[in-house]
Amino acid sequence: MTFASLKEPRVLLQRLGVSPGTIAVRGQADNFDEDGDEIHPDFDEAFDSWGGCVVRAGTYGGWAWSDEASTSWSANPEVTCTASVGGTAVSLHYNIKSMAVLNYAEDGVLVTAINTWKNPPLSGHAGRSPRFFDEDIAALGGSPGAETVEGVDAVELFFSVAEARFGVGLTYRSLVMEPVLCGEIAPG
Repeated sequence: MTFASLKEPRVLLQRLGVSPGTIAVRGQADNFDEDGDEIHPDFDEAFDSWGGCVVRAGTYGGWAWSDEASTSWSANPEVTCTASVGGTAVSLHYNIKSMAVLNYAEDGVLVTAINTWKNPPLSGHAGRSPRFFDEDIAALGGSPGAETVEGVDAVELFFSVAEARFGVGLTYRSLVMEPVLCGEIAPG
């Protein structure tokens, strides 16, 4: 998931590499099957045959957000940098392998990236100010190098840091119920 200080989600989708011809407003019901698995009728054949990724986007406050399921695209610091040109971007990613990522960039430059896939957890720091979020993590009761914060895992910690620091967020309605812009990223 990426948040960018843009007012227009279409611009964020384009910066993320979504094919412009695939961007359209679609209802959320179109994105999920009866089991809750992500699909999209317009993209099913392409998605299945070459591994493309459907990305949806909307707005929250002064931020554009994007979300793509079943891919680690937003975990790439270069993607966060591209999304931040002319402003700020924050990317959050997690997977079932207990990997969590928090990237932050300003005007195309990576400020910090934290990746729990590195050992020990919360120590995979990079960017021009790799320890940028240390005070935020400490304010939430954690410390760099700690795997959890009083029962809170890194994913919850990273989302809490981003919400407290930047005011980013997402309502349930906008994530799964309201029509949003959707488009497709071809595999790279």
